[in-house]
Parts: sequence; C-alpha cells; structure tokens
Amino acid sequence: MMVSDPHGLDEYFAQVNPDRIRAREAEFERLDLSVMTPEEVYSELMFVISLAETRCSSTYAMLPTDSRLITPGTLLWRGRALDADDHILPLRDMNSIADAWEAPPLNVKSAGRLNKVGESLLYTSYDNPLAVPDEIRVGDNEYFSLMKYQTFDELRLTAIGLPVPLEHLSDSAYLGAEVISGFFGRQFSRKARTKDGAQYQLSELIAKYNYDLPPEIHHGWIYPSVELPGALNVTLRPEEAHLRMALAGVCICKAFRSAEGLKISGILYSDGADNGRGFKWHQQGSPVQLELFPEFAS
Repeated sequence: MMVSDPHGLDEYFAQVNPDRIRAREAEFERLDLSVMTPEEVYSELMFVISLAETRCSSTYAMLPTDSRLITPGTLLWRGRALDADDHILPLRDMNSIADAWEAPPLNVKSAGRLNKVGESLLYTSYDNPLAVPDEIRVGDNEYFSLMKYQTFDELRLTAIGLPVPLEHLSDSAYLGAEVISGFFGRQFSRKARTKDGAQYQLSELIAKYNYDLPPEIHHGWIYPSVELPGALNVTLRPEEAHLRMALAGVCICKAFRSAEGLKISGILYSDGADNGRGFKWHQQGSPVQLELFPEFAS
C-alpha cells in the first residue's frame, strides 16, 4: 500500500536498510512467479522494500518517483512485424491508418511489459528507430513496418528505472531511496526467461500499482530499452497518444545486424494518408522519402 509519510521523505528513507533490501531482492528473484497469483507477487515485491521485519497483512512502503516531459516536435518510433507472405502490394496488414496505430484489444493475445492480455497500449521507441527491430523481434532480412510519430502536444511521463533526483535528501536517506529505486528498475526490466508471461506480469504490476497516475497528471511511461542499452522506450495509453501526437509516415524496412551494429534499410515509404483507398507507397529517393524519412537518405 502506498501512503504519504507524515514525517517527510528524508526521515522515511533514512530508515531503509540497503543491505536488507539487497538480500530480500536476491530471495525475490529465486521465486517461481509462474505459480503465484498477481496478489502474491505484489505482496512479495513490496515486502522487499518495506521497513517491516517480517511479512504482515499490511505493508507500509514508499518509493521515490520522477516524471519526464516530452516536448512538441519529438519523434517516436514503433515497429510491426509483417508475415513472410505479406510482401505484395497492397499489404494485408499495413494498408490503413488503423494498421499504423495500436492493436484492437481483442487482437492482444499475450501480455507485454506493461499490458495484460486484451489490453491495448502503444509501445514506441523514443527518438531512435534502431531499437525497434530488436524490440519487435524481427530477424535479419525480414520485412517489418516502421511507424514514425511526431508529438504536437506535451507528453508527461512517469519514469521507471531511470535516475531519480535525490540530491535534496540527506546522505542516509539518499542511499535508502536509491536502493529502492534501483530495485524496481531492475525488476521492471528483467528479461523474460520463459514463455508463460510471468515476467511481464511482474513488470505490469510494477507499472500499474506503483507508477500509474491519472491522465490529468501523466500520459504514459518512459523506461530503458531492454534490447538496446542507452535507448529509451515510451508506452502510452492509446487515447492519450491520439490526443497528443500524429502519424508522420510509414516505412517498409529490413534490418541487418553486423559487427558494426544494427542498420535499417528502407524500401517503401508512405505519408500515412489512406483516404479510404489504402496507403500509397513511394520508392527510395522519392520526394515522400526525402521529406518524411531523411534518416534513410543513403
């Protein structure tokens, strides 16, 4: 349970024992999450950071949080894998504006890092398309669609697993807050080791129970990419995304990986307007490509 501390953040975080949290984290990581209910998982998660010596029915705990502001004009990128037999125009799965946005809830058959089955969220990469192929797990020389969005309004995002400003705290409180923030960041970003969705259930619980705020306050989450170190992902609720950003274009691409890193090769480009007749595609070097996707100029 998250509550306000009447004695102030400094006094609370100064009571945190970093060594105890690290020991509890090691125990937590040995749990088999696949046989636990969401309530049991969350209870164990919060026990790690609580001041309580033993498990009890009510867990009193606080955690440091931070928000990030995405300004108008920012680019966000999203990928969608294409079936191997979907390469003849018009494309079956990328031919309309609806195809370039979030999947309908009924089509969401598996859990993701922040969504449950049947819950549609818009997963994007912040400013950098190079994280996209690994995020959507497309192999080399496989076709995928790359959507480019541009914000026209501010996006207020809750940060998970990113540095939290703690300079205002005393030294002892700083250490306590830092170990709690680090614990949640590591657990949220743990790579899925099985296909049962248990790890995604954990990250979804962390996001929704500890880092979720009303839409008047925040529009989504920003967090480190698990696939590309240094890159950031932004996940938005669809209604907030549609209110604050626009589809700038769609590109059909292939990815190639080498010792020099990952490269994306653009093949066909659309401005994302379908006018009820489907996307119109343009080749490399066309005015549409040069204007909307200068990233693929060579």
